[in-house]
Amino acid sequence: MKISSAYKTIRDEVAAKKATLVAVVKKRTIPQIQTLIDEGAADIGFGTVQDAEDKLVQLHFNGKVHLVGHLQKNKVRKAILLFDMIQSIDSLALAERISQVAAEMERTVSLLLQVNIADDSHKFGFSLAELHSALPRLAALPQLDIRGLMMIGKADVSEESTRQDFVQCRQLFTEIRDTNIFGKIFTDLSMGMSDDYPLALAEGATMVRVGSALFA
Repeated sequence: MKISSAYKTIRDEVAAKKATLVAVVKKRTIPQIQTLIDEGAADIGFGTVQDAEDKLVQLHFNGKVHLVGHLQKNKVRKAILLFDMIQSIDSLALAERISQVAAEMERTVSLLLQVNIADDSHKFGFSLAELHSALPRLAALPQLDIRGLMMIGKADVSEESTRQDFVQCRQLFTEIRDTNIFGKIFTDLSMGMSDDYPLALAEGATMVRVGSALFA
């Protein structure tokens, strides 16, 4: 019952902002995940390819499946088959690998570019300089639908510091969108998790990735 109540509260908060709630279910049991699905969760997120592979076959789910954790190049083929969106494209080399494999499989892959706004050495993602440099090559890759940006905020920092990171990421998203380099599909800004999703929504997130708060 606690899962149900928490999910409904957060779902309504996110819906009020016309954003998408991705229910992050890594480390959760099948009954816990199925409860969210039965309550109407339409987007679920996994941290690894292996976790999704193990659990999806046990779930009754017809919604969208997201990868929100780091993707290893040797798992690209499985990821293309499992996920509707890969949110964690953190390098040009990974994007190139996905493009190559997707072409072999005759598939088109929806993805987000993960940005390391704070230049945190403990996190994956493009630095601002790397992303700007890579944009023309990313836009030229076949089989990829690059739909927006994803960022992970810093842990254990002030609300104002977190807000500034969200503002900077939104500004970067707007700047890239306005160049039209990826066309009209560049519409998704995924930022905010359990501890800071209300702040992310206030600063323009179109998608939030919430895990532990759904099970509080």
